[in-house]
Amino acid sequence: MTVRALLVGLAVTLAGAGATPAAAAPADVVCVDVQRAECTDRAQTLDAALAASPGVIYLGPGPFTGSFSSAQSVEIAGTGATTIVAADSAQPALTLTGATVTVHGVRVQGRLRASGTVTLDDDGLGALDLVTADAAARGLTVTGPVKLSGGSLALSSSVVTAPDPFVLAGGATVTADHSAYAPDADASAPDRIDVPPDPRPVPGSALVDAGDPAPLAPFEPFEDAAGDTRVTDGDGTGGVRRDIGAYELQPPALPVPVANVLANGGAEAQLTGWSGSFSAALYGDPSLPGARAGAALGAGQAFFAAGSVGSADLFQRIDVTAAAGSIDRNLGTAALSGLLGGYGADADTLTVRALFKDPENVTIGSLELPSVTAADRGNDTNLLPRAADGPIPARTRAIDVVLNGDRQAGTYTDAYADNLALVLSVPGVPVDPPGQLSDPPVNNLKPFSGVSVLTGRPAFSRKGGGRVLLACASVTVGACSGSLELRGRLPKAAGVTRIARYAVFDLRPGKTRHVVMRLLAATRTRLRHRRTLRAELIVIARDGQGLQRRATVPLRLSLPSRRRRRR
Repeated sequence: MTVRALLVGLAVTLAGAGATPAAAAPADVVCVDVQRAECTDRAQTLDAALAASPGVIYLGPGPFTGSFSSAQSVEIAGTGATTIVAADSAQPALTLTGATVTVHGVRVQGRLRASGTVTLDDDGLGALDLVTADAAARGLTVTGPVKLSGGSLALSSSVVTAPDPFVLAGGATVTADHSAYAPDADASAPDRIDVPPDPRPVPGSALVDAGDPAPLAPFEPFEDAAGDTRVTDGDGTGGVRRDIGAYELQPPALPVPVANVLANGGAEAQLTGWSGSFSAALYGDPSLPGARAGAALGAGQAFFAAGSVGSADLFQRIDVTAAAGSIDRNLGTAALSGLLGGYGADADTLTVRALFKDPENVTIGSLELPSVTAADRGNDTNLLPRAADGPIPARTRAIDVVLNGDRQAGTYTDAYADNLALVLSVPGVPVDPPGQLSDPPVNNLKPFSGVSVLTGRPAFSRKGGGRVLLACASVTVGACSGSLELRGRLPKAAGVTRIARYAVFDLRPGKTRHVVMRLLAATRTRLRHRRTLRAELIVIARDGQGLQRRATVPLRLSLPSRRRRRR
């Protein structure tokens, strides 16, 4: 995981502060009306925070009413629906004239006036005045005009609703991309669109998933001006892309299947029902998905995170022994689903699988959820839905849902999962933890050695029919059932291949039975020329407990001797 604590503006601000004499060293990070681990100082008001000349100011929701100003380099970061309200509509609500100015995630009801090197991200503004500024802005929604007196503005993924969106003076220039505003000769762009009647990204709006398709840039906020996830799949086409403007349409939450057999699939009860080294984390905790993200996902307050463990695991076992009859007749299906995610551009990995276990704990099949990479999330901190389904293999007696989270760098493993669900077409119940993946699904199994092959040199007729004698031990639980496969080497074949049709058998304990096998045409031809043929018989046998045994028995095939004709 990358270092998360401070945004890039802090480094720039502190470098500038170090070059300028000051009566006292500025506070690094000042927080107002919000609790954050990064805070090195706190202030009661926004005025007091600006007066402290910090590198970064984190603001809570507010509202903060007044006409605020600072001539120092500063970064102002909203933390979810942060609102600054102008006390006097004739004056700017916020004036920032330091050498370096950054504002993101803030709603300003009034004008924002700025100069110097200006970076704006995901802000809702009443109007914007830039004076001899070198400005870059992404994800703005501006309800008034954008005025530039000298300098330049590079605008991206933004909405300007004023009829005359840009008012330029002093040689100022504007470039724009993926933005919505009325036609204006001062800021032409080939991908400009008109502002829709509702400038918010409502369902069906031309603003939805129409912003810059690139993933979030380093240090770009993960949340929009309302505190919602910045990059989502708002139009439901299967890929994330930011909307145009300061706000992002959140896709509808997917309900957890009501037939989910997993216990505590959303971590709302901590790790109850699970065994392993993951932890339960809370939406809204520092450097984790926000509380509004959890609400938009319909994911409650908590989720699973690999966290402090470099290679973490978590599993829950579902007992399906009661459905053995249906499963062994290939009538069972399973559907696995959940929300998977991670942090920003971090490459930490998460796998979620359903492992189908036979009575002896051998994995005989699996389902795996498609992964969610940083690119899938648009480098945002978020969780995305994933699903997989398929048949339950015969002889399955337990299904283990297993999570593995692996760290690629840093000190925290950002492998997140929530709303995990396993839906079965047959009954299944969670096994109480604690448990180990090595625990057998069925206890007190009776020994089973398979079937015995009592024929060493089976004779086949010229039409290809022959018999193999099998025996089932009297101590077998249930019955001996399974299949026979005869394999050998034929001319022009690349290697050993099947030389007869498959045969099946079903024997009661303590009984013997001849099983008929029929040679393929090429085998019959070979046998007529050679009279004998070396082969191997693959025997797969199962008992009533679901135990399976495989044996390979060498055989020599032969044809009956030809009878001499009478003269």
